[in-house]
Amino acid sequence: MVIALLLAIAAVSGVQPAGAIAKGVKAKIAIVNGAPASTAQFPWQVAVQTSQHGFCGGEILNATTILTAAHCVVTVEGTTTPLPASALTITAGRDNFNVAPPTSAQSKPVASFRIHPYYNPQTGDDDVAVLTLASPLNLSGPNAKAIGMIAEGPTPAAGTPATVSGYGQSTVSTSGEADGALHQAAQTITNSDDAACAPSGSDSAVHVCAVTSAVGPCFGDSGGPLVTGSPAVLIGVVESTVTEDCSVAANRYANLAAPEIQEFVKGSSAPPVAPRGGGPSMIALWQVGQTATCSPGNWSGAPSFTYTFVGGGTAQSGPSATYALTAADLGHQISCVVQASNAGGSGLTRTQLSPVVQQAPPPPKVKPTVKIRTLKCKHRTCTLSFSFKDTTTTAPAKSTAALARKATKVCTRSKTTHKRSCRTRYGASQRLTVRASSKAGIYVATGRKIKLGRTQFRVSAVSAANGLRSKAATRIVSVRH
Repeated sequence: MVIALLLAIAAVSGVQPAGAIAKGVKAKIAIVNGAPASTAQFPWQVAVQTSQHGFCGGEILNATTILTAAHCVVTVEGTTTPLPASALTITAGRDNFNVAPPTSAQSKPVASFRIHPYYNPQTGDDDVAVLTLASPLNLSGPNAKAIGMIAEGPTPAAGTPATVSGYGQSTVSTSGEADGALHQAAQTITNSDDAACAPSGSDSAVHVCAVTSAVGPCFGDSGGPLVTGSPAVLIGVVESTVTEDCSVAANRYANLAAPEIQEFVKGSSAPPVAPRGGGPSMIALWQVGQTATCSPGNWSGAPSFTYTFVGGGTAQSGPSATYALTAADLGHQISCVVQASNAGGSGLTRTQLSPVVQQAPPPPKVKPTVKIRTLKCKHRTCTLSFSFKDTTTTAPAKSTAALARKATKVCTRSKTTHKRSCRTRYGASQRLTVRASSKAGIYVATGRKIKLGRTQFRVSAVSAANGLRSKAATRIVSVRH
């Protein structure tokens, strides 16, 4: 899905110049699915009118400073060519442009304005402009008040309630006509890379997204305020929606928490640039006990990264790009949310959901191995050392055994072929005492009063992990006095 519409400055149906009375025009509901509002409720709301285009919204930052959208003050949408300042007028303290203005309404010409230096009309990035009025507003009354901006830092969290207001179009259509009556609509902040309003996610640092059951702003609401909290603070500037008829309840706002935008609003001509990028990915063997590794993708701006793994268990969030899959993740899908941060702001993007996490298969039942390392006998006392290796665990052997038994070589000759064949016959076993040495995996076995002559020594061990016994290791020596 591509952002299809910058919320164009719109001609107001039946609206007269500021101060004039509109006759025979019925007031309409502004903002699609909105509710009536007043400047007493939203005293920071102003209308930005142009002699060339029509209506936009704006907000009072102080008596001489108004914030609006950059695409409201260019000659043609899709370009960065500015209108002359003389083409702009703002009106404060007016609830409905379809009826006579109250005496408290104030109209002011614009003396000059600044467009964000990084404004990109194709992507909508940095879609803000700051207007300077020719004379100050009177902010002592209830219908015209300045509003403060959110502190620089993280974008408001998903689920944050917010409110948008404006004089714009009220119905789902492509008419492009603002209604002129101030209305409001509740919004709920969603993740700034939500595909519903930010399909690429690459520029999520400079946008606030809202996806709600209502539709919200439409033509003529551009540049208007998105606020939250009590007392209210300004968190966003109306920027765009995803369809040309405003029928989808997904909206983008310029993100005032991003230093890239707020530093410009405060006066910087070269604010820090927030990260741009995305394309994260994860690799793992999707089984309990395995480790998932998240790659952040490609980002500009040399950001630092925070990785948040979300699955069936408690989310892990921090600088680590790896996540150990636990039993709580069994049957769930995992995603990795990457936050890229630098002095300009914090971008957000996420991986696709992983396959469903499965239970790890039982480990293969591999027998341990033993090997006789040394064997010495003196005066019928024999001592041997042997190594123990278990690939399924680092634990020591569950049990060990060492035996000695008389080995007698017995040979016979075939009566028919006259060939001689020999075999070894073993006597009764004598158990040796086994102890673990100071070296891991090494054991020492000792036997006394070993029978003289050829003797076989035999050692074995049992795994602590799977209970399997090793194949016996053997060695034959001659025991002498």
